[in-house]
Amino acid sequence: MHSLALNTPIARDLAWACFSPPLLHLTVPHPTFTLTPERQQWLKNLDKDPTPLLDFLGRRSEGRLGLYFEALWRFFLHADPLCELIAHNLPVRSLGRTLGEFDLIYFCRERNRFCHLELALKFYLGTEAADASSDQAWAAWVGPNSRDRLDLKLEKLLSKQSQLGLSLAGQDALAALGVKDALPEIRVAGRLYRHPDAACALPAEYNNDLSAQVWRHASGLSQLIASDPALSWHPLKRRQWLAPVGTQETLDPPLTGTEALRLPIQLVALRGGAEYARCFVVADTWPSATGVPD
Repeated sequence: MHSLALNTPIARDLAWACFSPPLLHLTVPHPTFTLTPERQQWLKNLDKDPTPLLDFLGRRSEGRLGLYFEALWRFFLHADPLCELIAHNLPVRSLGRTLGEFDLIYFCRERNRFCHLELALKFYLGTEAADASSDQAWAAWVGPNSRDRLDLKLEKLLSKQSQLGLSLAGQDALAALGVKDALPEIRVAGRLYRHPDAACALPAEYNNDLSAQVWRHASGLSQLIASDPALSWHPLKRRQWLAPVGTQETLDPPLTGTEALRLPIQLVALRGGAEYARCFVVADTWPSATGVPD
């Protein structure tokens, strides 16, 4: 991620959402915002007093993770002096039918142009061996909700959502706001998890600056916990899925491997009090069981 040390979880989530490296390098560019000294100071101020961020988020801070992720981005684009947030969740309609909606429309003063940003927060588990460069590489990555697959999400992002501004109806919706020639951008954040016994190749587009994590079926949890006594594995609440946990994070007690867990669940491994790794634990029936939505 970034090297900025923040203690408040919501401030860390904001920094992770907007300034951490992208999960994937795609044909549509991802937004690149430099963590300037001014932005570092802004984050430090929010770390000391997150009230402006909490007030902006309201109940969204307690809702679905995808909506929380989007709200963090809206707060950044709203607050940053080099950006102007123009619209969010802007519907595009034609002949009484909704064709889609723009996640975020903003003006970037650094580049002096309008931008159309589509967001995705995803956690995918590798299910089978696949050639990283083949058309099947993305299909091997499945969400805790097994109806959610990386290939389906990227097809929608690349072919539909990011291209909405090229349609006549999309251009009309943007023109009504005084927006023209908006640059399409995609920001995919999250993590990929590999099973230790499956040689599932990472997609060629994966950002190799990031570390892939591991996943296990529930029946393999005891083996995972016993594999390294120096690690303590703690269950994470859904709101703790985003940024790496801080050294002052309040976590649930470490697992022994005998607990009855509500699955799927994400775990964090601590070594010496610092985050070392993560693991997704799913039911033994997964991926035939759907799990929970991201």
